[in-house]
Amino acid sequence: MSTLVDRWLALPPNLRGILWVGMSGVLFSLLNVFTLIPAQHLNSYVMAFLRYLAGTLILMPVILRIGLHRSLHSNRKGLHISRGMIHACGMFLWFAALPLTSLAEITALGFTGPIFVTIGAALFLGEDVRLRRWAAVLVGFGGAMIIIRPGFAEIGLGAICVLVSTPIFSASNLISKALARTDGAETIVIWQHLVIVLCAAPVALWFWQSPT
Repeated sequence: MSTLVDRWLALPPNLRGILWVGMSGVLFSLLNVFTLIPAQHLNSYVMAFLRYLAGTLILMPVILRIGLHRSLHSNRKGLHISRGMIHACGMFLWFAALPLTSLAEITALGFTGPIFVTIGAALFLGEDVRLRRWAAVLVGFGGAMIIIRPGFAEIGLGAICVLVSTPIFSASNLISKALARTDGAETIVIWQHLVIVLCAAPVALWFWQSPT
């Protein structure tokens, strides 16, 4: 095990980051598949709340291991709260789209996120975005237009919800990138879950359905 860890740490940081993102992409795809099933029977807002409540419960061993005070310690609490609230808005739109459109369309439209992240990274984080990345952004935008309106077909409400949620999620990702400069991954994830649970709880209670 230690040999594998040493080999992993020996990889260039950029390559490790790409591999982490690739693995997370596989997990998010599985999450989307399993989320689509209850979306046909359960209120979207209730499901969104339960998802992040379950995530918070799964995070409890991490919180207990490092301590509540240490896990929430940050000099940028306002930014954490703002990010959680922004992410909650995108989450509500995304879950509302689930029963209205196909999983393939939701996933494909979700891939427009890098377009907004690239633009935001250049404008707000001061990252150096070369011509090749801008070309990829333009190609991605063209692909999104094909997905949205193949043959100039009518755009459904589900697709609109996903499209609106995507730049919101991108804003959340940009804020998390800024937070990662000072705070650890555990702190960022724990703050996100706690804020989203608090934001989603009143809406979920209003539309409450007891899951079978």
